[in-house]
Amino acid sequence: MYVADALSRVNWSEKLDKSFDEVNINVVSMDINVGIVFEVEVLKQKTKDDPTLQMLKAHTLEGWPDSKSQPLVEIHTYLNFREDITYSNGLLSKMNRVIVPKELRSKMMKNLHKSNQGIEKTLKLARDLVYWPGINAEMKNLISSCDTCNAFSDQQAKEPLTSHPVPDLPWQKLGADLFELDGKSYLILVDYYSKFVEVDELEATHASSVIKCCKSQFARDGIPEKFHSDNDPQFTAKEFGHFCNLYGILHTPSSPRYPQSNGLAERGVQTIKRLMMKAVCGGCDVYQSLLDYRNTPIVGDVSHAQLLFGRRTRTTLPTATGLLNPETHDPVTIKRQLKEGQDKQKFYYDKGTKLLTGLEQGDVVRINDGQSKESRKGIVAAPRSYLVRDNYGQVYRRKRRHLIRTKESPPLCQCTGIELEEVNIRPIPQRYNPALSPRSEVPKQSLTEPVRTPSFPRLHDLPDENVTMTRSGRVVSPPIKLDL
Repeated sequence: MYVADALSRVNWSEKLDKSFDEVNINVVSMDINVGIVFEVEVLKQKTKDDPTLQMLKAHTLEGWPDSKSQPLVEIHTYLNFREDITYSNGLLSKMNRVIVPKELRSKMMKNLHKSNQGIEKTLKLARDLVYWPGINAEMKNLISSCDTCNAFSDQQAKEPLTSHPVPDLPWQKLGADLFELDGKSYLILVDYYSKFVEVDELEATHASSVIKCCKSQFARDGIPEKFHSDNDPQFTAKEFGHFCNLYGILHTPSSPRYPQSNGLAERGVQTIKRLMMKAVCGGCDVYQSLLDYRNTPIVGDVSHAQLLFGRRTRTTLPTATGLLNPETHDPVTIKRQLKEGQDKQKFYYDKGTKLLTGLEQGDVVRINDGQSKESRKGIVAAPRSYLVRDNYGQVYRRKRRHLIRTKESPPLCQCTGIELEEVNIRPIPQRYNPALSPRSEVPKQSLTEPVRTPSFPRLHDLPDENVTMTRSGRVVSPPIKLDL
């Protein structure tokens, strides 16, 4: 008699003759609700009619080849995840995603994008429900060319700051703007070199009144070479253009809907308006406040007045006589300090900006300039100045930041139904440039010669010369009258 020992190492003498066979059993059963748009029977029938899916079904049920080198061109894209493919109830699936036949893919994409969600949201929805090779690229192309999505797209990212070059001389380049305070209109002129501000009250807001104030300032301080302004009617009028040509001034208007381009004058308006309101509220003399502001140092210990006039101006504050003597400052040092200030401003501004790629003539774009929540479709007419023609035949001049390139089809003219594919645009004549002397050689290709591009029927042709634009950048065309 032996006592059983659970910890004994003695082998059991009896042998077990019963054996078990190793069997791999794969049973898959899926109940697929394909929705109302795609009925089950239609999806099953299209799967049955698709030769590629039938070959995929055969390999799924009968087994895949041992080597990838065997010719499987039609279903080569399914090889990497063949273990995830199943067949049930007449449908093929990749995990829980239904493999859509080729004939139904276009309809399926439209159904997935019927809510007009963005690219990422629509792709997440598609990745959860359906599959076919290249679904991501096809969905992105569909959404990128969707008129509704592009009409309500986000605004373009800010571009890196492009500062105006620091002039070599005082009063060489001026920035101008108009503003209103207490029911009165004012003209402000800002020197790009000294940042000196001149303010004049206008008798009226007509171009003639602005020209009169400019002549008065130029008679005291001299005629500038360059004049930068926004697109106010006073500055875009023919009368003001004639005045600039007569005085030999190169007038450069800023881009429509982009006041930042005339930022120095805009900042000057903000500063002077605040200074004038504080003076009135505090019972001070507005002109003495302006005098103190112009004598405040901006670059080191040099003030606006010193940079422009080479001396301090006398104020009501006690000042030593020696400080009022004329003095010269090293222009190289002054220009370097001004450039350092611009670089510092650009460093902080450029955070979060994006360099946008250029546009070519014929590119389909969306004009998103803040006029409305819905952007307008257009086609680029001139690649450098970005003249854009919309679907009403109107031509706009816009900055790159306001234009979003899309993959949409070219817009159709609402009046004629003609596709705006080809554009014939004449360049806008440039005003007088003092850098070009009368004896300078003129290039063989004149600026007034039209750009030879294929023409197309359109509503309005741009005039050959004396082009007039509205404040928003639209080209003003004369009315077409019936000749009886």
